[in-house]
Amino acid sequence: MRLLYLSGARNYLRFKIDPFRDPSFIYRLHNPAISATKLGYKVGIKHLLDLNIPFVDKGWDVAIIHRPSFNSTFVKAVRILRNNNIPIYGDFDDLIFSIQHASDRPSVKNGIESLEQSISRINNHLKAIELINGLITSNLFLANMLSEIPKSPKNILVMNNSWHFSWYKENNKVEDLINSKFHGKKKLQLNYFSGTRTHDLDLSIISEPLYKTLKKHKNLVFVFIGKGSIPNSLNDRALKYKKIHFTDYHTAVSKAFINLAPLEITTFNNAKSALKIIEAGFFGINTVCSPIPEYKNAPEISRTIALSYNEWEESLENAIESGHNFKMTINRMEEVRSHYDPLTTIKKLICRLESLL
Repeated sequence: MRLLYLSGARNYLRFKIDPFRDPSFIYRLHNPAISATKLGYKVGIKHLLDLNIPFVDKGWDVAIIHRPSFNSTFVKAVRILRNNNIPIYGDFDDLIFSIQHASDRPSVKNGIESLEQSISRINNHLKAIELINGLITSNLFLANMLSEIPKSPKNILVMNNSWHFSWYKENNKVEDLINSKFHGKKKLQLNYFSGTRTHDLDLSIISEPLYKTLKKHKNLVFVFIGKGSIPNSLNDRALKYKKIHFTDYHTAVSKAFINLAPLEITTFNNAKSALKIIEAGFFGINTVCSPIPEYKNAPEISRTIALSYNEWEESLENAIESGHNFKMTINRMEEVRSHYDPLTTIKKLICRLESLL
């Protein structure tokens, strides 16, 4: 199996200089690509525009396009791939193709874009889907949503997200890291990673229980990493850092005592993967989270679910108590690493693709 992974990033030069600006690209293209390479498969990672270069390799068994969107670059790439008899799959890891749920998108709810702009982008994804052979999603919820789209391809596959393969080589001494947190003098971190400003509403739903928890536990500090706003009530007990590049991201994740993943319960958020749990769990860190499907499907030891707003304070207390359990922390790390192994994940996808091609 020869796999070609393709990005359609709008800024070609920026992508070439630093493709690791986009977490979705990293986990949906780069991670499976390097994992497949580790297993001995031929793999390429290109931009759609690279296909226009005459000497670029066209000998691939399948092309996987990240979040395909209809435009002239996409159309030209599809034509080239078809001329070389290369089946095309599109990869989606968010509910960005449903007009019915356009108003649920955080970018709309937070005023980052208008509903009309959101619908326009969705239509471009839908037009692109009509031109390809199959789809790959990050969870079953998304796969089911895609199957309901008019003119949806017959073949819809699921490839769950995994911890990034590069982390394993760099983080074999996790026990030392855990011990340093348990026995160190620094305040213990409750970490919240916000990729964009569109998640302000998600954080606001836990501001009160989080404030009460921080007030009760003087040895805790709230750490906000990324873009967005911190609720005023938390400012005095919070540290805020800019969005961290992926090369340093694992270090920031590993410093947490507890990871926070609040989400408004909407159809859009129900389509999210368990990535927040996976990243933290790789280091044995518990995630306190909202009850979306993929969080509930994650190994029980990996998360503490607050089933409602009223349960957040109690859930935080439970996580703090269990967070001091060294054996449980090690077990959590081992369970998450096993459950979300990138080599196993890509092997399953390749076997499925081979059966279809």
